Amino acid sequence: MKGSLTKKATAAVLAAALLASTAPVQAAESHARDITITVDGRTIPQTDQKAFIKDNRTMVPLRTVMEGLNMGVEWNNENRSITVKNPAKAETYTFYADKPYFLRYKKTGTDFIKLDVAPYITSSNRTVMPLRAIGETYGKVDWNNDTSTVVITGTATNPVQPQAPTNPVQPANPVQPAIPTQPSVQPTNPVQPSVTPSKPSSKVNTPGNPFTPPVQKGALTSEELAWLKDHAQSGPQTEEDLARYEAFKTRKGLSSEEIDLMNAFARQVPEFKKLQDQKTHAKVLEDIQYQSYVTPYSIKVFEETNNYRAMNGLKPLKLSPFLCKAASIRANECLKYPNVKTIEEFRYWRSQGNNSHTRPNGMPSNSIMRDLGYPWDTTGENLLSLYNMPLLEAEVAAIEDTRDLYESPGHRANMLNPNFTYMGAARAHTTYSQKSIQFFCS
Repeated sequence: MKGSLTKKATAAVLAAALLASTAPVQAAESHARDITITVDGRTIPQTDQKAFIKDNRTMVPLRTVMEGLNMGVEWNNENRSITVKNPAKAETYTFYADKPYFLRYKKTGTDFIKLDVAPYITSSNRTVMPLRAIGETYGKVDWNNDTSTVVITGTATNPVQPQAPTNPVQPANPVQPAIPTQPSVQPTNPVQPSVTPSKPSSKVNTPGNPFTPPVQKGALTSEELAWLKDHAQSGPQTEEDLARYEAFKTRKGLSSEEIDLMNAFARQVPEFKKLQDQKTHAKVLEDIQYQSYVTPYSIKVFEETNNYRAMNGLKPLKLSPFLCKAASIRANECLKYPNVKTIEEFRYWRSQGNNSHTRPNGMPSNSIMRDLGYPWDTTGENLLSLYNMPLLEAEVAAIEDTRDLYESPGHRANMLNPNFTYMGAARAHTTYSQKSIQFFCS
């Protein structure tokens, strides 16, 4: 494989970035029944996504229903969330794909609402949510089994608004006019004003009673405070814990005890997020849906690379089906270099300022990771180009290709990078050339 072999070193690129979770496999959906949705007597048309039953629970299309309730709906692709604005109640709700809860933002603070079934994205790329969530945002929800109809009634959840006119009765309350008479009584007794400040000052200076000054009830319910006490030292253990903590942060009037507990909880949040990133990271890289891209060639390259790492005292890499797919796409892209059929033509092509680590669309090679939904950590690419060489059997080619790359300082740096954890490999060929790709990431 000498003489016609061309090598080019590549540096590890792509800075660390926020990760996006992948959707878990959902249970089967039943569309055996046509489900009708009515809101205050109006039938809501269902277009590309209809309501269905899953695990004995009715799932409805989020956008269709919420817009039918005259609410605004916005999708955030970065964190896979759906924001719904309810102008009638001056509230905003944030739902998350694949998370069994949502957040309700009100003027008085934020509520954490737990759901028994998480909203998720269907095969038609539409978000559905459990029927119960509507009751938390709009009104009463009933199910008519005989007609397979979801009946939503908004007036059932708006008793506060009709009752609002009854509040003007309060100004007629005779107790309020009586309030101004009390200050007029106190000045007649000059002893009381002098006694009154003396008692609080003595209590404030009493070390044994530190909670006397803030006569504050706090912003959390007894159940929420108990939960916070249980989790303050351990911090979040699930995404639900983190969301609940974020909701507590928006509450107004937190007591000093609640603030201390929140601060203790907050100190554990960075470590939790780091672990969650690692789990999601590994989930994508090890996803078996890409298993078909793991070939005898990629397995042998993987084994040979780990042999070289062992010789240098480094821990072995893990074989990633995801990176094997990325490598396969890149290898086939590299075959598209225009008018390059010989080693001489390839050298001339590069002498004109072309970069073999640039994709046909002009983007750097690592951009393929983002195209495939992987925006994390550092990625390195090794590329081997062969021209007018016989196509060797997969395992033999893998041994020779890995050896030749190891002899190149730039390629060897990727193979022996102690920060890398995963790798994938693939090759592609035409009549004139062969391309071998190795991808690495941490």
